[in-house]
Amino acid sequence: MLSLFFATALQIHAEDFPAWSGRFEQHFFHLPSPYADGKDSRRVRIGNSGPLGSGLDLAWANGLSWNWELELSDRTVQWEKLTLNGESSNYFAWQLGLFKEPLGLDGVTSSRFIAMTERNFVATLTKSDNTGFMLKHSSPSWNAAFGVFGKVMNGGLANGDNALSGRVVWRPWMEGVGQKVFHLGLSASARQTQDGTVRWDSTGGPTILPTLVDSGILLVDRLSLQNAELSWASGSFSTSAECSTVALDGGDGGNAYAWSCHAAWIFTGEHRQYRISNGSFGKVVPLNPWSTSGLGAWELICRTDRLKLPSQGQDSGCARQGMALTCWLESNVHLQLGWDRIVADGDAAFEAWTLRLAYDW
Repeated sequence: MLSLFFATALQIHAEDFPAWSGRFEQHFFHLPSPYADGKDSRRVRIGNSGPLGSGLDLAWANGLSWNWELELSDRTVQWEKLTLNGESSNYFAWQLGLFKEPLGLDGVTSSRFIAMTERNFVATLTKSDNTGFMLKHSSPSWNAAFGVFGKVMNGGLANGDNALSGRVVWRPWMEGVGQKVFHLGLSASARQTQDGTVRWDSTGGPTILPTLVDSGILLVDRLSLQNAELSWASGSFSTSAECSTVALDGGDGGNAYAWSCHAAWIFTGEHRQYRISNGSFGKVVPLNPWSTSGLGAWELICRTDRLKLPSQGQDSGCARQGMALTCWLESNVHLQLGWDRIVADGDAAFEAWTLRLAYDW
């Protein structure tokens, strides 16, 4: 099965289907007792994009484009992205529809490019898929994005609250497409709950685990989120740190917080590309891909993160340390072996292994 997958995947690239995109991601888990080993088709997506009114003589559609993506895993079909895009001037672009709110580095990073098998704990507080309208600007030295968001179609922070969210990224040092980068970012969100409640939970790692930490249903009127991020990359070495806090106003009150640090080394000499368009890190392009009988690009990553949630009883939290070895066979095909040591408050530590197979075009 794997040989057939690689024989097919290594022959298909984005330029073969310029308007179409897609991805397939399969996870295999090895877990200690009392948990059982398992697997998960983590992401199965297909999408399309293009200019609005292509082939038609529509003056009002000049400069407008659309983009959509469907999630097909778990025997369901749901919108992952559905946007109308345009430019209001030479300085600002805009988005309307379902897309990621501008919250946090790991939150805005595409799942194709996240460093480990799962996002960090900060993204637990900044789950960002929401429906709204956003203005954004990008230049070689900085990014800014600000949006107004409402009821969600799929996921979202605090059960899809109405929100004002924004993010600013500054790059005082930038060379090439990621060879050298110093990245500083701040984001914030003022949110109003639609039903007067909020709830966060996490499995701590592999998706097939039961929920290990859970805030329960908390009564709240408003939420205030602040996030800070810092990244530095020089050649094949990079490091990032990120933290986030959420204050609950009214009702049960309290605070949630999370932080994460990770370091990565690509010991075959490549570097992660940097995406100026939204201020995030992207893929690794192997110098010697498998399609030319090379060994691909090999990356070693270490991460530690922490999550603390308020609850109606005592606060609950989770700590995690992890490592991952990634082989980028091609820029759009990679294998990753991940190890996590997970400790939920009040429980004994345990170790989990994940094999991630990912392909996108």
